Amino acid sequence: SGRVPLYVALPLDAVSDNTTLNHTKAIATGLKALKLLGVTGVSLPVWWGIVENEEAGKYNWSAYQSLAEMIRNAGLKLRVSICFHATSNISLPPWVIKIGESDPDIFFKDRAGKWYKNCLSLAADDLPVLAGRSPMQVYEQFLSEFKSSFSGFLGGTIT
Repeated sequence: SGRVPLYVALPLDAVSDNTTLNHTKAIATGLKALKLLGVTGVSLPVWWGIVENEEAGKYNWSAYQSLAEMIRNAGLKLRVSICFHATSNISLPPWVIKIGESDPDIFFKDRAGKWYKNCLSLAADDLPVLAGRSPMQVYEQFLSEFKSSFSGFLGGTIT
């Protein structure tokens, strides 16, 4: 057909930090409109700080699963970006921040010595600084849980 697939970003606050799906009616209406306009799908960040919020290894995908179901029902595709950093509105998981209070070296620090508590240091990637696991192990487990939790959407709705 020669058409370029078009994906529209969903609002960054579509899912809140207490794993609540926000603006449900507006999103549902918007998804129908996007489908009518010929949009291929939507893009959505999936935040580590939202999903693994309560404690290490405890994942709550419910709001993201509800949203994926809405997107599938609208006949659209979904592209996700997995976000292991924080923003002004979404923090790293509280249990990670607590670890960083006693071990600030887990956070990124620039050449001037300024700490950035919105992301972990690359220097800590392979060190067991997160409740006995390395950040890479934590990220790998997160991605594995994502794959398992969204297996019914992968390759179809989630592209």
